[in-house]
Amino acid sequence: MASPEPALVSDMTAEEFERRTLDAIQREFGLGGIARFLMTYRSGKGDYTAERHQWQDTLKREDIIAEIQKAANLPG
Repeated sequence: MASPEPALVSDMTAEEFERRTLDAIQREFGLGGIARFLMTYRSGKGDYTAERHQWQDTLKREDIIAEIQKAANLPG
């Protein structure tokens, strides 16, 4: 497989940079390398479950439905 033309990182969109980076990782380490990279660098920080409960526990079902209908411009 021929390598794409070299490009300046500063000229790439975020999507192009990510695609080309993942392509390079796959060439060097295979699909297992991509999986490990994504698990290592996309795991995030904090406790998502606890943070989600902080704002979701106060929501009411009726409020959620009203927001969905409002966003979709549905009659309520």
